[in-house]
Amino acid sequence: MRAWLPSFDDGFGWLALFAAQSTMFASNSLVVFEDRIDLALLQTYGCVSIIRAIARYRVCCARSDNPPLAAVWRRWMMAAGAFLLLTRVSGSTTICREEQGSSCVPNFYTGLGASASDATLIQLVAAAIIVPWLLRRVFIGTQSFHGVARLWTDWGLRIALLLSASYWIIEESDDGMLGMLKRALAQFAFGLSLLVGLIGWRSNPLCLAVGQVETSPATSPSIRAILGIDNAYGAPYLVWVTMIYAALAQTQQPSGGLSFAMAMCHLVAAIELFDAQAEVQRRTQQSRRTTSSIFGQAVVLGLMAQHYYFATGHQATLASIQWRVGFIGLREMSWVVSPLLMVANTFASHILFSAAIPLVVLWRLSGRRPAPATTSQQQQPASIWTGVRRIVFAWSLVWTVLAASICIWCMYFRRHLMVWKVWAPRFMLGTVSALLSQLILLLATLLFGVARTVGAVNSALGRPLDDEEDDSKPLLRDHSSLARI
Repeated sequence: MRAWLPSFDDGFGWLALFAAQSTMFASNSLVVFEDRIDLALLQTYGCVSIIRAIARYRVCCARSDNPPLAAVWRRWMMAAGAFLLLTRVSGSTTICREEQGSSCVPNFYTGLGASASDATLIQLVAAAIIVPWLLRRVFIGTQSFHGVARLWTDWGLRIALLLSASYWIIEESDDGMLGMLKRALAQFAFGLSLLVGLIGWRSNPLCLAVGQVETSPATSPSIRAILGIDNAYGAPYLVWVTMIYAALAQTQQPSGGLSFAMAMCHLVAAIELFDAQAEVQRRTQQSRRTTSSIFGQAVVLGLMAQHYYFATGHQATLASIQWRVGFIGLREMSWVVSPLLMVANTFASHILFSAAIPLVVLWRLSGRRPAPATTSQQQQPASIWTGVRRIVFAWSLVWTVLAASICIWCMYFRRHLMVWKVWAPRFMLGTVSALLSQLILLLATLLFGVARTVGAVNSALGRPLDDEEDDSKPLLRDHSSLARI
């Protein structure tokens, strides 16, 4: 097994996942059951991650003189277990298409209509409480639960999700007397996420604080230090991603809202898993993350985006479009707002994961500078913007190849009896999702998210606003101050 594992460390083993995803369009049966294939591929990756962690146990934990590496290994195991569990649970939500026949049992809707059960509404309220609590624990684990992270996670995000749950409770009660209250709740939730949250985040996205840190008794009981500097870039950007999540969650029906809450938790577990794998790899084998491994991580996140497209109640058919969400917060249909709500509902997973893809580079990226005398040329990681450009290219390449693949097979089967029922709708989904994913990513990286995060952190730490101007003093991934979650 040791001979097999390095291919995954180097990133080339990820090509198997990508090849399976891009070649399944050669069969109409595989396209029909694409939701199950994506689920199986994600489960395969989760199982391989756990196997790799077990294989690394001797290297990481056998030596008692390296406790930081043992802590990273435990984080790897926890993240891999959470990844596999969330993959399995999210796959239990199904919506069927006609071609699947009796092999599929739908459970997204409770009946012939779009009504949700009481149990689903209760779970939606529970998710509105649990998701902010889990994000709070993640921020605390990286010592970055300060500033906007504390304010938004404890108050803004929780209130927005509870307002969304309250909207659907009123919607499912069939009480026409509460129509005005229902619309007001939806509009306030959108305003809290898109206006108050984003404007407040842009004004001050930092998740840093100055406080006392306990040290060894031999030197001094405590010293003053910058708290959160070991995740100086990742924490502010994750706050921004959760604001996008809160806005998109308003457009999901109750069952879709539960799946979308799992998508947010699943995303954080994947980012933690990627970082733990890279850290173990850096300390035991290589000094830096390779381009092929970044491509592999983009492939996995792309699979997750497509998986949650199905888990939120969609299929590659026009019949699965959820027209109902076009009236959220509106008295009647609006030719401007309703299409935007439909796009946000249909492509919510693609938008969320496209906005979050820079976290592959930014998460747990420390603001500390290494000492020039102790940093060799091989230990110097690339600048922030170099890594961001790589992951942007990888993400764009993934969706472009998938769109090109379905286009080629759709043209090849142009005389097939099922071309307009199977391949043509999938081609429309592939092209729109590819264009939208790349558009959202460019907006997130160049115009708003990454640009504002890097600029604010560098300005606060007294660095050049353009990180590439100071490549001689690279930033580090520092895991020396791991805290228990």
